Amino acid sequence: MIKVPTKFSPEFIEEYYNIVSDMVFLNKINEYNDETAEYREFKYYLSQNFLKIITASFNELLDVLTEVNNLYPIISECYNPQKFFKGTDLNEISSILEIMSIHLRGDANLNRICALKSDAINEISIVNRRLQSHYVDFYISELNNSNDAHSIKSCCKKIYTTLNDGNIDLEVAPEWVRQLKNIMSYESIPSEVLRKVGDELALDYCPMCNESQVGNITDENRVYRQALDHFLPKSKYPIFSLSIYNLIPCCNTCNSLFKRDKDTLSPPHANPYIQGSDEHVIFDIEALALAMLYKKESGSRVRFIATNTNVDNNIKLFKLLGGYNKRETKRQILRIMSLFNSYYAKWNATMTYEEFLVDIVDYDSSKLPYEIIYGKFKMDLLDFMEKVNR
Repeated sequence: MIKVPTKFSPEFIEEYYNIVSDMVFLNKINEYNDETAEYREFKYYLSQNFLKIITASFNELLDVLTEVNNLYPIISECYNPQKFFKGTDLNEISSILEIMSIHLRGDANLNRICALKSDAINEISIVNRRLQSHYVDFYISELNNSNDAHSIKSCCKKIYTTLNDGNIDLEVAPEWVRQLKNIMSYESIPSEVLRKVGDELALDYCPMCNESQVGNITDENRVYRQALDHFLPKSKYPIFSLSIYNLIPCCNTCNSLFKRDKDTLSPPHANPYIQGSDEHVIFDIEALALAMLYKKESGSRVRFIATNTNVDNNIKLFKLLGGYNKRETKRQILRIMSLFNSYYAKWNATMTYEEFLVDIVDYDSSKLPYEIIYGKFKMDLLDFMEKVNR
């Protein structure tokens, strides 16, 4: 929700790159031997583009993603199959659908399935000329070699579930593709390096909810590092598991409870390094103000105003409507509004507006929203109150 305009220092980026580069090329790749031509080609591509993959801005990573999808579609197919197969027209495989609908009982049915095999192969082959799917190609070969109705129907079911549901069997994938999670292993990054990610950005409040504090916690014996969300989830985009601008410091609730491994490209969401709600009014302050004015408790629900598709998708993903209507959170929001009413009604005679904002509301206009609890709400409220009382 909140844009994070801070960037990593060149010194830290160099340190981070050197550590993950050694980890991948001196350890992970050396531990894994694969002599297939496809893997050797991918390893060369990785070596030539590793600096970009690890240190580039998020928009540049999207360019890399397009390139990787074009060169190695098997990666997208294995790790994000629902997106890979999305939009496939099942009407193009009518023979496969018919085979699946036929019961495996009676000679007439069994013969009908076998008779439809040739049409099924032709139809799915035409579909796969466009898809270039490793899995579909594998199942076409399996279907070609099937000579009885049971095997033919089984192959057709596999093809259907692959195209319709994105259900795949990772064991059918090339070994080097299955090893990607291990080669680009986020879990292998030393904890002290990940702690420095948070220290470099030094956020005070979660850029997603703008409510929970973030940051590393130090006690006498150890440092507990803050959560780092993979904006492009590593389960679906393993090649970006180590990319520094794919790591978003956030609170545990936003990371583990709401975001999890949701694909933020389908539909598109706002990456805080690129885009935030800062340039939009997102809170419906007028509705809240009217509810307070007429003491309508039922109308005092916090609402959001539709603004930008990407930002709106973040609001939905991180359940901000429910979060800002929690009893305690809403109580704090209504208290802040009440303070503004009190200032304009009586306190402005005894203190300046700037003193009121800093001392009473805990809002310093020189700070960014992620440095202030409910910073974005306070920003929208401040703008509304100034217009009303101008």
